[in-house]
Order: sequence, then structure tokens, then C-alpha cells
Amino acid sequence: MREKAEELEDAMVDTRREDRAIRAFEIPMQEDVAGEVLGVSSVTVIKDHEVTEKTVDISLYKGQHLLLSGPNGVGKSTLLESIASGKAK
Repeated sequence: MREKAEELEDAMVDTRREDRAIRAFEIPMQEDVAGEVLGVSSVTVIKDHEVTEKTVDISLYKGQHLLLSGPNGVGKSTLLESIASGKAK
């Protein structure tokens, strides 16, 4: 049992302090939204320390959902915050 506990402790992922304190943000919503709510035509990707712009075609309409997933520290919350604040290009 002790060995199993040690294995589980080794498998635990350390949580960075800033990961536990995500700043609150709000996405304002209008009641009479019709048509496209969010459109993304390009994204900037950094892979192997090289910046590349990729063309994408992502459209969200009222009532649709988009799953944004990935490991900690890759910018998911930053992306959502920039969209919500209108800072995204």
C-alpha cells in the first residue's frame, strides 16, 4: 500500500501558483444576437520556437459551443480574455 501511495505521489502534477488564481473575466452578451457571434480567420502558432500564421475558418453562432483544451500554460485563458476584452485582432 505504501508503494502504491508513493507511485501516486510521483504521478501528481505540481500546480503553479498562478494556475490556481485565474483572474475573473466576463464576456458581455447581448440578448438579440443573431448570426455569427465569433469568427476566427487566422491564428498565430509557435512551434519549435518559430512563429507561423495559420489560416482557419472557425465560426460560432448563438447556441453553439467550442471546446478549448490543452495543457496548463499554453494560453487558453489569455485567448479567452483577449476575445472578451476586444483586444484580439
